[in-house]
Amino acid sequence: MSDSSNPNILSDDLSVNHTVSGSIQAITKWSRFMGIVSVIFLAFFLLIMVAASSQLSQISSLIPGFAAIPAALLMVVVFLGVAVIGVLVYFLLRFATLTKRALELRNQDMLNKGLEALKTYFAIYAVLAVIGVVLTLINMFTLL
Repeated sequence: MSDSSNPNILSDDLSVNHTVSGSIQAITKWSRFMGIVSVIFLAFFLLIMVAASSQLSQISSLIPGFAAIPAALLMVVVFLGVAVIGVLVYFLLRFATLTKRALELRNQDMLNKGLEALKTYFAIYAVLAVIGVVLTLINMFTLL
């Protein structure tokens, strides 16, 4: 089934034909778009946080439970959150770039690396989702 003139870039079991290639290209375009939008929003968020850092202690005193937390600690938490989201965006953009290039060059190794980046993206996202659900459940049960 497999010979040197086979236009598919995957193994004998799977193949990337014209239809699948078009779908993957669309996915990479959307991934790239979402990555770029995320970078822009992260940059704006960081600029706003840096500009508002002097008033962060006043703002945090208005929120119940945050009055006792120092503004510097809040800034550290914000920057850690931005760093985690930045890592997510990196893997999303890496997927988009490597996969697009793999389809153009018909390079199996590059496609594998692109899909590995997407797998890492979803693994990190899943861990964050589980943490978010656990924290929400803890918050719900402590308010009862």
